[in-house]
Amino acid sequence: MQGFELTIGLICVIIGTLLYLFDSKTVGIFKHLSARLPCDRDVWSIYSKRLIGVLWLGILPGTILMIFDINTLVFNQLFRWSLDLNAFLLLALIISILMVNYFNASRENNLAMYPQIRKRQWSVSLVIGSSITWLVYLFAYEFLFRGILLFTSLTALTEMTSITLNVSIYALFHIPKGMKETLASIPFGIILCIVTIEAGSFWIAFLLHSLLALSNEWFSIYFHPDISIINTR
Repeated sequence: MQGFELTIGLICVIIGTLLYLFDSKTVGIFKHLSARLPCDRDVWSIYSKRLIGVLWLGILPGTILMIFDINTLVFNQLFRWSLDLNAFLLLALIISILMVNYFNASRENNLAMYPQIRKRQWSVSLVIGSSITWLVYLFAYEFLFRGILLFTSLTALTEMTSITLNVSIYALFHIPKGMKETLASIPFGIILCIVTIEAGSFWIAFLLHSLLALSNEWFSIYFHPDISIINTR
């Protein structure tokens, strides 16, 4: 049926993002674990939001795809491991992300938001824990946006229309983070869609988005005047 895959893709995005936005505000589904884990509650509140993202943006949409038996081509494309992209283009993107984050990280408006975990002293284990939760969250995030939504869109729409739809929804998702991040998400979203289509896989989008998030966090820790790394676990 024409457009069936796209319809299911949109259902995945709408349900997943709405549940994530609601649950990340209440932190309801993981809240009861905070009293049982040997973890600072402020730290756990950030970890839990990222883990909630894994559930609603990754596991639930993936389950919906399997329930509706989305055609094998689309589903296999989601899990296809591919880094098939021009090496010079990939290197240019990596350098650009690192340079932009380095020069932006020390700005007051960035340090007011990042790092998300507002601890004055960061242990090595906290740096590692934050990085891991970022990675699993962003895997689910890119699986939904540059995986499910983009590849199901391509079954019914042109590449240009698919990118426009993808970036529009992606930008709307950023509205709660403020106008600056919403506007910045538009060119970044376009780039991620293009490299995903060129590579035939969402893996590069995941790796680039991870580089963006992790380098911003690490640079923000480095430049923040009230934060330091301590040599303890």
